Amino acid sequence: MSFRRRSSGMSAWRSVRHGVVLCLGLVAVGACDPAFTMQFRQALAPAPSEDCVGAALRASPLAAVVWPDTIHRGRTVAGGYVVTVRDSLVPGGAWQLHVDQAGTRDSVWVEASYSYMGYATPPRATRARWAAQTRDLLDGIRARCGSTVPLDVRCSNLGPPVLGGQRGACVAPGS
Repeated sequence: MSFRRRSSGMSAWRSVRHGVVLCLGLVAVGACDPAFTMQFRQALAPAPSEDCVGAALRASPLAAVVWPDTIHRGRTVAGGYVVTVRDSLVPGGAWQLHVDQAGTRDSVWVEASYSYMGYATPPRATRARWAAQTRDLLDGIRARCGSTVPLDVRCSNLGPPVLGGQRGACVAPGS
């Protein structure tokens, strides 16, 4: 009995087809990893001017660079900003934060948020440090822009629940 393999043009096509299916499967699995957004909110009343928020961010020692967020313009009461926050404990020495005003013209929320993919969930200590830095930035805006509302930063995690609980849930500064 001979176990010689028959040569066929179909075997080459079959391996290409299996390779394509494997690649598509890997792309699909990677594309299903959910994104999470940590959002911090501080009420401000009376509502500050857009210039005041930008000036407060630029005056903060935590902010390395502040520039107008032109991508999300129009979704908020006033313009938003992208802030590069100094942090020597992360690779590259900084991380980015989006700051927007939302609400009515009389009383607004200043929202600061950052997003990450589920596979790259920052460790608890990093999230706590970022929460503290965000709180300091929002307190600087509140103080500089003359808000009469006391400091009360609220955190929420915007993202789907995952097996085992919310990945990257809010952590209190210093925890």
